[in-house]
Amino acid sequence: MMAMISVALALALSQPGPRADAVIGEIGSRAFVLKSVRVDLHPDNRSELRGWMCRRSAGASLRRLAVVAEDASGAPIWKGVVATPSFAPGLMHECRVLKIDLPSEIARKAMRWRLERP
Repeated sequence: MMAMISVALALALSQPGPRADAVIGEIGSRAFVLKSVRVDLHPDNRSELRGWMCRRSAGASLRRLAVVAEDASGAPIWKGVVATPSFAPGLMHECRVLKIDLPSEIARKAMRWRLERP
């Protein structure tokens, strides 16, 4: 009985943990900030980057965002440009959902995601 518990415990502890994808948002604007951005891998091979894009102060609208996937060494393996959520003119302190569909074959290989101005 003790041997079975030891084996079960060893198997449970040897399971790989969740992926540690890092999402870095450096959009170069003080007017906008990215919050709680993460990569969701779905069982049906869909992948998406989800989070919040918030407007902190009045300023020029940000219409496009570049998404860069990097491997473990930091080399870019994919880059795409997407449209950003639209904000009402003149309003501050407002957040919109940021949802970006990603290529599934790239999403599983990437270790770091970078969001920046194109």
